[in-house]
This record gives sequence, C-alpha cells and structure tokens, in this order.
Amino acid sequence: MLKRLTVATLSLAALSGALAQQGKPDVLTSVTSGGWDPGFDPAYCWSAGCAWILNNTMETLFRKKDTDASAIEPMLAAQMPTQANGGISKDGKTYTIKLKKGLKFSDGTPLTADDVAYSFKRMLVYAAPSGPSSLLTSPLLGTEDIVTTKTPWAAIDGAVRATSPDTVVFKIKRPFAPFVSILAFPSFGIVSKAAAVGAGDWSGTVKDWQNFVGMDVAKSKFASTGLITSAPFLVERYDPGKLVVLKRNDRYWQAPAKFSRVIVQSVDDDSTRVQLLKTGDADMAERNAIPAPLLPQLQDSPNIKVDTDPPLGMSYGMFFTYKITPSDLTGSGKLDGNGIPSNFFTDKNVRTGFASAFDSTGYIKEVLQGRAVPASTLNVQGLLGYSKSNPQYKFDKARATAAFKKAFGGQLWDKGFKFTTLVGAGKTDNIRMLDIMKRGLESINPKFRMDIKEVQGSQLSALFLDHKVPLYAGAWGVDYADPHNMFQPLVGSDGFYAARTLYKNPKVDSMIEQGLVETNPAKRASLYQQLGRVVFDDVGLLPVYSPTRVRVQQKWITGRAEGDEYYYHIVKK
Repeated sequence: MLKRLTVATLSLAALSGALAQQGKPDVLTSVTSGGWDPGFDPAYCWSAGCAWILNNTMETLFRKKDTDASAIEPMLAAQMPTQANGGISKDGKTYTIKLKKGLKFSDGTPLTADDVAYSFKRMLVYAAPSGPSSLLTSPLLGTEDIVTTKTPWAAIDGAVRATSPDTVVFKIKRPFAPFVSILAFPSFGIVSKAAAVGAGDWSGTVKDWQNFVGMDVAKSKFASTGLITSAPFLVERYDPGKLVVLKRNDRYWQAPAKFSRVIVQSVDDDSTRVQLLKTGDADMAERNAIPAPLLPQLQDSPNIKVDTDPPLGMSYGMFFTYKITPSDLTGSGKLDGNGIPSNFFTDKNVRTGFASAFDSTGYIKEVLQGRAVPASTLNVQGLLGYSKSNPQYKFDKARATAAFKKAFGGQLWDKGFKFTTLVGAGKTDNIRMLDIMKRGLESINPKFRMDIKEVQGSQLSALFLDHKVPLYAGAWGVDYADPHNMFQPLVGSDGFYAARTLYKNPKVDSMIEQGLVETNPAKRASLYQQLGRVVFDDVGLLPVYSPTRVRVQQKWITGRAEGDEYYYHIVKK
C-alpha cells in the first residue's frame, strides 16, 4: 500500500507542470488511461486514442452528431447526398459531394476538392497494414484487401476525383449503404495537398505512388505532428504515452475554439486519475477512463458529474473456434474426458450448452457494476436494427444440460471434456468473464473442465490467429455507425474474426451482402433484425454485453459530445 501511495504521489508531482493551467478558463485539461499510438498520421490511425485526437485536429466530409453518435451530419460537405438532390446516382455507385464555401486550412490556404481527392488517394496509397484503408478499399476498389504495388494505378486514380474546385466525385464498385458513414471516420480527414507534397510526401501522381505503399510508420513525417488541416486545433506537443497538447487554430474557418490549449495527460494509475479529478487538477476524464469500481468515489464529490451515455456499437463476448489447431491446450485432442477434438464447437449442441451455462446477468452486476446492457445478438444499441425485444442467452441449467446430453450423439455428457483457453494478462473483465463460464460449466457437470491461462496480448493475438485458442474473450467496436461493420467483421466468412474462428454460414454471408446493397433504411433495419436472429439461433458466437459509456467531468464542464471527444463544443464555466 505504501508503495502504491508513493507512486501516486510522485505521479501527481510529475503532472503538476502539465496541468498547472487548469485554473485558466481558456485551457481544458483531461486525463486518460491509454496512449495515442501510432500517432497522428491518419494513414496509420485505427485506434480510439489517436482517433480522438484526429477528431479534433482533422475535419471529415461528414461527422457524427454530438447529441446522437449513431447519426451523421455534414462537416466540410455542404449537404447530405441523396438521390433526390443528385448526390447519389440512380444506380447507387456514384457519390457527388459539394463542399461548403469559405473552407481554409490552418496555414490560411483554401481547402478545395483537389485536397479531398488527394487525402483519400493518399489513404489508399499508404495502405498501412495496421491502418484503416481497408474501410475504403471495399467500396472504392471492390476488395477487402489493402492496396499493393500491383494494384492498378487507374483503379486508385479513378476512385475519387475533383471535378471542380468545390465538387468531388466518388466512384464505388457496387451500392454500399454505409458509404457516407465510412466517410465520417476520423482518420478520413482532409489534408492540404500542397503542404504535404511540399514536406516531401507523396506527389499525388503515378510517378512515385509505389514508393509509399506499406511505408512503415517510423518513416512518416507526420506521426508526431499531424498534417496541415482545417480543424479547430493543431497538435502542439506530443510525448508518446504521456502527453498531448493541442493549440487553437487561430485561422479556423468557423468561430475560433474557446480554448487556447487542450492538455490530455495519460495516467497509468487508476487512483491518481481519480485524485486529479477530486482536487480539480483535471477538468475531465476521457470516456471510460475511470474503472467502474472507482466511480462511487467520484459520485459523492460535490463538484463532479458522472454521466452515462447509452452503448454505441460495441459488443463484448466469447468466440468459438470451429477448427481448433491441436496443441497442449486441447489435451488429448479427443473426446475422452482428457481433451477436446478439433471440431468441438462445430456441434451446435455444445455451443448451446456453453451459451446457457454463462450467467450474463451476474457478470454485468458483479464485474461491471451494472454499467452495461446484455447483448445476446449483434443488433447492438446505437445501430440500425436494434430492438429492446432482441432475444438473449441466459443462464439456464436445464437447457444447458439438455443440450450437452445431445452433444456428440450423447457421448459428451458421460465422457466430459478438458481444455485450456487463453486470455490477455491483466484483462480483468475478460478473465472474470471466462471464470464465470468455467464455474457455470462445472456446476452443470463436474466432468466439464475448462482451465484459464493468462498470456501477453501479442502472444494471445498470434495464437488466436493460428486457431489455437478454443474460446476467446474479446470485443468489437464499430468503425462507423452501421450494422454492416458489426456483422461482417464478426460473422462474415471473410471478416476479421472469421479469419480466426473459421466460422462460416452461407445464409449469414448472403444476408450480410443483402444488407450492404439495400439502401432503404426500413428494409435494412428489418433485414438486420432477421440476420441477428439467424446468428442467435445458430449460436455462432456468444455476445455478452455492450458497455454504457461513462463521462466524468467537473460541474463547470458542459457540451461534451455523446460520441467521440470533440473539444470544440465543450464549454468551461
């Protein structure tokens, strides 16, 4: 305990310099628990930490609404494109976007459609393996794969073009209902072509594009500073893993930001974060930066507000591996009570038994302090197709018993099983999730044995990709507010998780494709509700919960967005 207090005291002392301006009304101070890797070159940013900074230092054609993060509104675009206003062609494959008038970059130069076209082509060309360019290749190039040096230049060049100073045209390969939502992703902000090229970046032409394909982030000129953009703030200082300082863009094309500086400090120690809020040394904490067990300490503080936003497009749960690569984790590799066969989870009765053995209500109450809602289908709150009447898996000992007695022709119940699954070291919520599953299984039949072993995150990721993790506890948060980005990555046979779990259901794949090309919102909502039911009935995976989003701030802070942090609209009184 003494050591913990000493660390906290030292941390507070170290922060005092960075947060000394907290008393100034034009300085906003915030604390968070994570970093901002890989920095602020948008071609590489596909994580929440860096994306929240880009959300304030770049501007996209469209953005999430502050008051409804599932809805999209124009930012740099003059209006939402529709078929009625000519923004979307009748065949759904051409999007014509008009820009607002008077747009300009932080260096005072005008923002034009040529900059828009360059920004999107740059994202495609850079093709960072850990970056978000695959979100664009699907609609623009017709493939989930990122660009390589063998990709035809004509395909990249023709995907987006400036047809006039204020008009940009996107050509997509097929109708793609969530396309506008994708354009609102923070990394797809618009950068100054002239400034980028002047700094030695890609020329924007065919002559050198292959030199930048897959370039390592260490070679990026902009990872620490970002590029020249039109946003209300600029990156002034970046200490990786420690601190980001933003300064006001005094040439902003709208009214200047209220804050001359925004200071975001990464604080590893949970108690230190709480203390900084209690003392008023921090104006606010980034969303979900305060663990649920510590929130009661702040709720009783007279100057602090703890607000809860509904879940938005996130699902935490457990994933079955359908063809497990044999290893010591699967024991004997046979259905003999001392292991499990490679095809263990291909038996739907096994999956049903596991789904009915897990106490999700108890988990949410005991582990998450009630700060989540059950999510037994992928129709999660905040996305089209969500309904409060969605079916749910619940702990049901009788149902689990009946399913397990049918599994493998009745052999499983008598022989039992034994395997070890893996979880990320220190991932308390995931560890507890698997532990509750383990207890549920053992309460149903003492011959059911599931051991849990903690490993480093990098090792877990590699073993999961190699199909060696029998039951994986993980999560998915949508990159854009559309159900396609929930269903396709999790249960589509060419999705992120299916590459690891080897789940394949032709009916699911067909319905995912239907939902992608259907542009009528009512029809899409109905289709995704049906799709959610198909996956639920198949017990394709085991969704457990969607977390509510907690905002902690001083009472003098108002105007925080429901979705990604957006400092421009925050008021400090």
